[in-house]
Amino acid sequence: MRTYRKRSRLTQADIGFLLQLSDSSLISRWEHGQRSPSADVVRVYQLLFEMPIDSLFEEEADNISDTLRERIKLLMEQLEELEPSQKVRCRIAFLEATLARIGA
Repeated sequence: MRTYRKRSRLTQADIGFLLQLSDSSLISRWEHGQRSPSADVVRVYQLLFEMPIDSLFEEEADNISDTLRERIKLLMEQLEELEPSQKVRCRIAFLEATLARIGA
């Protein structure tokens, strides 16, 4: 977040004003990874700086993706032990498609 703000030459106080914050110190905590911004704040950054949300949270996105892949694989193992009903096959198919989409 800091990189995008710095490139724009906006100050933390400027961003605080745009976000209607009474104290811009929260921005510093977001920029240093001490706090996570709300979805509304992320959307404001996306609109201001015309960047994909994932680029704001690259490290977090990688960690979330890794964890999700692991959990999907575990869930698929559990589902494969169940009676192979249509519902179970659909759930497994959805999870397989998700793994393919996010990169297994």
